[in-house]
Amino acid sequence: MSTALVAVGNPLMGDEGIGIQIIEWFWKHPKMTQTFDCLEISGSLFELIDLVSHYSKIIFVDCAFMGALPGKLRRFQISHIQSLKTSSPFSLHSNDLIDDLQTALTLNANATDSIILYGIEPAYVGPRPSLSHDLFEKIPLYAQTILQDFDQRI
Repeated sequence: MSTALVAVGNPLMGDEGIGIQIIEWFWKHPKMTQTFDCLEISGSLFELIDLVSHYSKIIFVDCAFMGALPGKLRRFQISHIQSLKTSSPFSLHSNDLIDDLQTALTLNANATDSIILYGIEPAYVGPRPSLSHDLFEKIPLYAQTILQDFDQRI
């Protein structure tokens, strides 16, 4: 089993695509990803069930409404958070990433319990094929912070 950095999001909905942009940043810096896989998923329950059974550690990065200032990055253990999300017609997630992850863990006896979620407070979520300037400028900082969970540095 190995480790994965997984992005969930919609790059056509402004800051909802921050996770995808961070994965794309890592793809442009392949020497930094030699010890982990970088994946983009739609967030469906079936994808999550497969992920939690194939990786010993999974780190998700996604846009998250947390009531913080736009661009704020927060790190959570899956076992320590509860979703308050209401469904959005603009999200590619099947229902709710947190709820679906918890369901995937419950359904799979071989699932990893080492799941970390990085949430980034959006400035704008709506029809726009680019990130807000503040989030875009912070992508290298977000990547450096996430790499600390892989015991690596930029």
